[in-house]
Amino acid sequence: MKRKKAFCLLVIVFMSILSNMYYINLNAEATTLSQDGQLVINVKDSVDYSGIEGAYFTVVSNTDSNKSYLLETDNDGKAAISLPSGDYLIKQVGTTNNIENYTFTSIGFSQKVETGKTVTLTGYSRKIVGDYIFQNSPSVVHISQNSIFNPSALAQGIKAYKLNFQGQKESLIPNSQVYSYFNNVDTSLPGEYISIYMAAQSTLGIKTTHVLKVVVDPEVPKIGQSVTARYVDIDGNKISDDVIKSGNVGDAYTTDQKTIAGYTFKEVQGSATGMFTDQAQTVTYVYTKDPVAGGDVTAKYVDIDGNKISDDVIKTGNVGDSYTTDQKTIAGYTFKEVQGSATGTFTDQAQTVTYVYTKDPVAGGDVTAKYVDTDGNKISDDVIKSGNVGDSYTTDQKTIAGYTFKEVQGSATGTFTDQAQTVTYVYTKDPVAGGDVTAKYVDTDGNKISDDVIKSGNVGDAYTTDQKTIAGYTFKEVQGSATGTFTDQAQTVTYIYTKNNIPVNPISPQSSSHSASRINNTTTSNSLPRTGEKQGITVLMFILGISLIGVSLILAFYKNVKNN
Repeated sequence: MKRKKAFCLLVIVFMSILSNMYYINLNAEATTLSQDGQLVINVKDSVDYSGIEGAYFTVVSNTDSNKSYLLETDNDGKAAISLPSGDYLIKQVGTTNNIENYTFTSIGFSQKVETGKTVTLTGYSRKIVGDYIFQNSPSVVHISQNSIFNPSALAQGIKAYKLNFQGQKESLIPNSQVYSYFNNVDTSLPGEYISIYMAAQSTLGIKTTHVLKVVVDPEVPKIGQSVTARYVDIDGNKISDDVIKSGNVGDAYTTDQKTIAGYTFKEVQGSATGMFTDQAQTVTYVYTKDPVAGGDVTAKYVDIDGNKISDDVIKTGNVGDSYTTDQKTIAGYTFKEVQGSATGTFTDQAQTVTYVYTKDPVAGGDVTAKYVDTDGNKISDDVIKSGNVGDSYTTDQKTIAGYTFKEVQGSATGTFTDQAQTVTYVYTKDPVAGGDVTAKYVDTDGNKISDDVIKSGNVGDAYTTDQKTIAGYTFKEVQGSATGTFTDQAQTVTYIYTKNNIPVNPISPQSSSHSASRINNTTTSNSLPRTGEKQGITVLMFILGISLIGVSLILAFYKNVKNN
């Protein structure tokens, strides 16, 4: 009997060990990734190594709790996720979403994930054959959006049973041993969530889980009554189309103040913003009518030719208002008439009133036309034009004998101003053949001693004549203008020369050649110097004097140096 009990105890211990057999094999390295690191979790049956579907794991960053993820294994028992590099706490929260008794071991451990690397974790779970421990427990519940979810096992009708050694249901586990282990339900957002429950089967020491799918259904909105925005004038007359707003009860609404041409907003009656209810609502926007701007009335001030002589005066007002325009006093002008309505009312069209004036005559400054040659010399009488300021004038190009027109300086045509004006017509003198200038060369008796030289040119051109060197004669004087200008008369310039003396040496039969030579020398020395000879002697004496002075200075310099 003792042996039987001991054997049974050994079996229980062995089964307990088997039932809790769950371990993770940390095989970390794999291929390099392009972005974050990757975490892969495999959950397999410890007997046949098949993948276990619906095992749930939480993955939470050790440094940022907001980085929290829920993983669920697929049909192959695999779950994978890309994660930023860092340290993460990995914890199993559910064994399977199938109605099967797989052992559960609450495992929580830290795992480092590196950029570009894959971490692969493999866990093995033992399946207990027999009845499902969570019998008579719902697998799916539906709740309404924004309702309150109570995750307790009692509230959700979760029941668990003890199993005997054959895996058959034996008795109900107390509620204290069945508890909510994990849920991610958010009732504010429609969708599918999970609530996981854990039970401890005390007979076999098994911990297993049950997954309850919680479906949050969208609220079915209740259609509210419409809100109508009306737009009226102060008399209640409709001035713009109504705007009708629709929505569900509880939804917010807004209405808008329109900009309506010709009207100004005054007030709103009712709630411009609010919530839709099960009652129809009206919001009334009240406007006052704007005065309508009339077309401008423009008063123009012109002369009889329609030229503007004063600034326009523009009158503005609303349609139906009265207007008046004024006759101006304009210096230099006399009012003649008004064209259009000087007074009246504004309409929706622009209007023009034209005041017409005649110009008062004002004597302008004279315009003098002058006629000159290229040197500014007057060659014809001035022509003076007179008129009133603003009148036009013209001047004329004359035909002047002996002159050709070259250019006009100033405005040949224009208008009289209050200032005198000058217009200058410039002419070039026509060439006129002048009388010849004859240079004559004679002796003191008027006898011709060389050919005449005749100069020709136009009246006004310059001429020059030349003093000749004539053998046997010495220039004495010139009669007439050696240089000057050609005129319309012939001119004569006379160069007068004196005949040079020829020395005579008489020969006496009694005289010797020596005496004759002496007499000749005497005669020669007593003769007067010719033209230019006296001047040459003077120059020679000057040069000799300068040379003597230079020699004296040099001798004095050397003597001074020697003494020192």
